[in-house]
Amino acid sequence: MVIPLAKRLARSVARASYPWTLANAALAKRGFLLKPLIFHVAGRGWVLGEIRDALGRRLKRRYAIVPISRRGIRRFGIRNSIIHFSTGAGYSEDRRYLEIHPSNRQVLTWTHGQRSNLLPVFQRRLDAIGEASLYTDKIIVASSLAADILISEGVDGGKLAYIPLGIDTRLFTPPTPEDRNAMRRKLGVPDGALCVGSFQKDGEGWGEGMTPKHVKGPDVFLRVIDRLRKDFELYVLLTGPSRGYVKSGLETMGVPYRHTWLEDYEDVAKHYWALDLYLIASRDEGGPMAVLESMASGVPLVSTRVGMAIDLISHGESGFLSEVEDANALATNASKLIASPELRCNFSRNGLDVAKGHDWGAIAERYHQEVYRPLLVEDGYSFAD
Repeated sequence: MVIPLAKRLARSVARASYPWTLANAALAKRGFLLKPLIFHVAGRGWVLGEIRDALGRRLKRRYAIVPISRRGIRRFGIRNSIIHFSTGAGYSEDRRYLEIHPSNRQVLTWTHGQRSNLLPVFQRRLDAIGEASLYTDKIIVASSLAADILISEGVDGGKLAYIPLGIDTRLFTPPTPEDRNAMRRKLGVPDGALCVGSFQKDGEGWGEGMTPKHVKGPDVFLRVIDRLRKDFELYVLLTGPSRGYVKSGLETMGVPYRHTWLEDYEDVAKHYWALDLYLIASRDEGGPMAVLESMASGVPLVSTRVGMAIDLISHGESGFLSEVEDANALATNASKLIASPELRCNFSRNGLDVAKGHDWGAIAERYHQEVYRPLLVEDGYSFAD
């Protein structure tokens, strides 16, 4: 199709014209341009960046998703846009919502935080979310638990969009027997050893991580491993930064492990191929991503009742759930799983079914239909779908 000269000129002008002005918005409403979505990814969390990129790849026909920092929002004077804060960290307690020009629509992703978590940062965040929610147009939560917590803190339930995290089911796949054996050899997993996975950042800061990150439960993880090592030959596979606390604990117990620092998120997928089970011992989570990553990779799960695990794992059918901090129950469930090939097969099969329903394509469509599209329609944009 030949694009009229006026439309081509409008597109080129808009691409060269940043920030997104009222004129840009007027052109977009007439179908000449895409409406940009501005994501604010706080900190250095690669998971947040992967979520943003996954949505961007799947929504690129409808939107231009532009990474930007808090400083960039001020510097470029963003107007007439949707600004999506991809984490609640700093948004509510620092009152970042007051920095946003009123011509913009604000979207917030709330990952986790609850009153039972006594860390001051989460208490401050919850204390401030009520006021912050008055400025947001939509708050996305990945779990029913997060939705219940926000409502209990006075957030209008009508502003909430319950959309779980997604998974790339083309990247995360079950291994063939040959793939599994090759990966175990590459990672040094001894023949006959039970390979337990833990792929997360669970130390404070970005150094060695010798101070445990309380919400991630690395102390609980070590207590479970300590119980399992008495009955099974273990090998622990770690990825992610700041794992010093866990590595030190494993060394003290004499449990062999391998810690691999992976620069590229895609490299994580093949590490799941070496696992016999994945263990989540967290006290509080938004996801974690490992729930769907494990399921899509055919790896049986043993988890505490946190985040999306509560919604996605059917206890005894697609994984095992235990109460937070209950290391004995986690270890007992892991032992049941290890002892039963039939149970492992059932968990793997049922988990795959769950993962298929949460491919990023389907999740991105929900972002479009439940969050971005309604806000843009209110602002005068028209959509064919």
